[in-house]
Amino acid sequence: MTETAASDDESVERRNRKDRRIAIALYVMGMIVLFATLGGFLFDQYQRDMQAARERTAARADLVAEWVAGIFAVSDAGLSGVAELLGPPQRQRLFGEPLVVEQAEEFLARRRESLGLIDKVSLIDEGGRVVASSSPLHPPGFDMSGLPFFRLLQEQPTRMALVSPLQWSALERRHVVLLLHRLPDDTGLVMAQLDPAVFGQTLDDLSLTRGESIAIIDTEMQLVARRPGVGEAGAEEAAGEALGRRVVEPLTQAFMASGEVRTHLSTESPLDGSERLYTLRRLDDLPFVVVVGESRDLLLGDWIYRLWVRVVPWRWCGT
Repeated sequence: MTETAASDDESVERRNRKDRRIAIALYVMGMIVLFATLGGFLFDQYQRDMQAARERTAARADLVAEWVAGIFAVSDAGLSGVAELLGPPQRQRLFGEPLVVEQAEEFLARRRESLGLIDKVSLIDEGGRVVASSSPLHPPGFDMSGLPFFRLLQEQPTRMALVSPLQWSALERRHVVLLLHRLPDDTGLVMAQLDPAVFGQTLDDLSLTRGESIAIIDTEMQLVARRPGVGEAGAEEAAGEALGRRVVEPLTQAFMASGEVRTHLSTESPLDGSERLYTLRRLDDLPFVVVVGESRDLLLGDWIYRLWVRVVPWRWCGT
């Protein structure tokens, strides 16, 4: 009888151990399913957050690109009107034949004042020499033929207009953007200078969210404007004070070389060291790119907060 009782106790113990193993296995499997489901949900939420950030930065980049393109559209329309007036027979009627330089310079000075955003206007002959200019820095005979964009326009006879990236003017000791427009009779062109500080002023008028940055760079990787600006010691600058600074960033350089209109990338800013999710938007037919970024730390901070909100209660339940 003692042997029978012992056998029954051993059978009960084995059954209890089996039940405990089954319970533990079910618990582990349940937790695995729970955390897999939670992980899938959080991964999906992460993807949604990143997509939402890409959409926000893309919309912002499109808006800034429209503003920049609008500035050039207004300037080009004004310069086109000047080119029409300087083509024959209007040129002969206005300034005589041969051209009276003083009258042409007075005309260009008046037109420059009416164009608003344009600093200087010059009439250049087919050989690249100044015929007349609104600026005393470009007297008649001044040679512009060495400018790479003048040569580019000569090499493309069907091209009527061209906008340059940032150019350093040794005479004025500042950066400028050049707008060139061919004359109707193809006997020369009109060249205007645009002060790129206008783009910094445009960005200064925009409101920024925390961790956001907006920049305009040219296709030579030169900074045209940025907000917020970051000084050498970390002090904030106005949006245009970093004008002409060379940007060294491999992914952006690859985008420039690709010819794509738009891309999204995540990288560390070469200007302030913050890692951001960026949208890069190239401007059609213009040598400029708008770059809008949102801080990844802030984006991931929201995601990590949601992770703890969901994980901690379940962890307590599990214990």
